[in-house]
Amino acid sequence: MAWPPSRHKPLAGRRRQCGSSYNRILWPSRSRSSELLARVDIVELVGRYVQLKKGGANFMGLCPFHGEKSPSFSVSPSKQFFHCFGCGKHGDAIGFLMEHSGMSFVESVHDLAQQFGMQVPEDESSPQERERAALQRQKQVTLSDVQEKAGQAYRLHLKNSPRANSRT
Repeated sequence: MAWPPSRHKPLAGRRRQCGSSYNRILWPSRSRSSELLARVDIVELVGRYVQLKKGGANFMGLCPFHGEKSPSFSVSPSKQFFHCFGCGKHGDAIGFLMEHSGMSFVESVHDLAQQFGMQVPEDESSPQERERAALQRQKQVTLSDVQEKAGQAYRLHLKNSPRANSRT
């Protein structure tokens, strides 16, 4: 599984907020995040927030992400994965913390690492490299803003076009 998982891609028009911890922390490598997830028991983690009952090979409970009366939220101890058959939310321990607690990916990794006695490596880049990375992030934000404004102008132009309106 590549990090960050594809389900964590920002939605159109949403930008990731860069807090101070975001700038100082390295994204976990595949082996490091796999090691962290291997130490986490997802049943125990989810069980802190959701009342789970054994149902066959999995544990079942009421989904914390939407209101329901009958359990459709499944947690698999063998796969270390959760899935709600009602709303479709699914993922691993990091994804659960992100969804349930509203934490960012980095905050979720830090929280889990702290609970299981692991260290998340700090960024040891030079001040010049950090400055270059900050400029690159700012450039990306500026480009995203330009693309968003161009898209809005295009949609407005298309919506107001008599030729487009006559075909409906």
